[in-house]
Amino acid sequence: MKTVLILGISGFTGKHFQNYIQKHELYRQYEFIGVDKAQASDCKIPLYIRNLANTKELESCIVQVEPDYIVNLVGVFGSENFTTLLHINAEMSRNLFEIILKHKLRVHKLLIIGSAAEYGASQDLPITEHTAPYPVTFYGLSKLIQSQYAVFYAQNFDMPVTVARTFNVIGQGLSHTLSLGSFITQIRQAQDGDCLLVGNLATKRDFLDIEDVVDAYWKILIHGKPGQIYNVCRGQSTGIKEVLDILIALSGKRLTVSVQQDRVKQHDIVDSYGDNTLLNRHTGWTWTIAVAEALAKSITAEHI
Repeated sequence: MKTVLILGISGFTGKHFQNYIQKHELYRQYEFIGVDKAQASDCKIPLYIRNLANTKELESCIVQVEPDYIVNLVGVFGSENFTTLLHINAEMSRNLFEIILKHKLRVHKLLIIGSAAEYGASQDLPITEHTAPYPVTFYGLSKLIQSQYAVFYAQNFDMPVTVARTFNVIGQGLSHTLSLGSFITQIRQAQDGDCLLVGNLATKRDFLDIEDVVDAYWKILIHGKPGQIYNVCRGQSTGIKEVLDILIALSGKRLTVSVQQDRVKQHDIVDSYGDNTLLNRHTGWTWTIAVAEALAKSITAEHI
C-alpha cells in the first residue's frame, strides 16, 4: 500500500483533507500519515509531532516515513515579517526537495500549495498559468519564490513536484484575518441591530468551496504532471459585497455595515479570477459547489 504523508495536517486545509479521506474511503487504497507541531485529539489519521520549520525535524520525519506521496499544506499568511513568510512558505519546500535528493528517496509525487496572490493585480483576465506573476504583497512574493523553486527543481533535478495555485477559499474554520473569515466571525457573534466592520467591498474574487479545493489537490497529486503549476479556481469572480449580503441574509439578522479605512488594503486588487482549463484537462477536476451553497455551509456549520 502506498504511503501519503501530509505536512500541516491539523491546519484549516488539513482538517478538511482528513474529511475528504474519510468521505472517499481513500484509506482503503493508501496509508495516510499526518504531521504537525502539536497533538490534535480530533485527528482522523496517524499523527507525528514535529516542528516542520526545523530542518532537522523535517528531515528525520521524511527519512523515517519514506513516503510515496507528500502533500505540503504548511504555510503562513498573517504576517508582515517577510523573513517568517519566506522561511515557512518557500524555504521549507526547498529544504524538502534537498532532503529527498540527499537521501535519494523515491517519492512518486510531491504537492505544494501556491496562491493567486502570486499573480498580483493582473490586467489580463481570466488568469492562466502563463500569466506573468507580479505579486503586490510579501505573502504573494513568498509563494511565488516557492513556485519558482518547484519549477527549478523539477526541471534540473527531476523532482516530481506539482504546484496547486489556489484562489480564494470558502470553508468552515477559515481564519478571521481574511475578509471572509472576518465576516463569518462577526455575523455569528452579532445581535440584531449590530454593525459589521469591513474593508473595501468594491472588489471581486474567484471563490471555491474547500471541498472542491481539496478534491483538486488530491487529483493533482495523483494525476498532475511534475513541474506543472495548476490554477485551482472556479473561473469566475463574485463581488465581495454580494458575498457579505448573502451571509447576512443567511444569518436572518438585521445588521448594518461600516467600511473602516484601517481595514482597506493598500494594494487591493479590484478583480481577479482564473482559468482552470489546464487542471480540468490533466486531471478531470471540475468544481461542484456553488458560491451561495458554500457560504451557507460555512455560516451554519458547527465544526469541521
